[in-house]
Amino acid sequence: MARKPVRRLTQAETILLHEVLKQHVKVLPKTNPEDRPLCEFEAGWDDERCAKEVSAELTAVHAANLRINIFGNLFVRGANEDRIERLEEQVNGLITKLEELTAKHDKLCTALSVNRIHDARYLRIVQS
Repeated sequence: MARKPVRRLTQAETILLHEVLKQHVKVLPKTNPEDRPLCEFEAGWDDERCAKEVSAELTAVHAANLRINIFGNLFVRGANEDRIERLEEQVNGLITKLEELTAKHDKLCTALSVNRIHDARYLRIVQS
């Protein structure tokens, strides 16, 4: 199936679409300077509605391309919640394993010192 050619925005349409986007898109603050910019629409607004506000001929693709170039990608709420939950479980598992390893290490250091095999008390790990 052949792709339907998408026409380019005229300069006037670009300016008008930019104004509509500027009214209804909020740029989110960056937590790190190297992060890519993110934005979100006001309630009830999206790329399609912004494009149709300018001209009936424009599509969501026109608005999305301009929005990405000027304001950044859309922030999607809830998209990473499952991933964050899994990572938290992994971190908690690693913390538990580290505590077990530290206890075994300290027990070994004590056994070496008591049996006078080697004075390993300086190798003990002090947990804070």
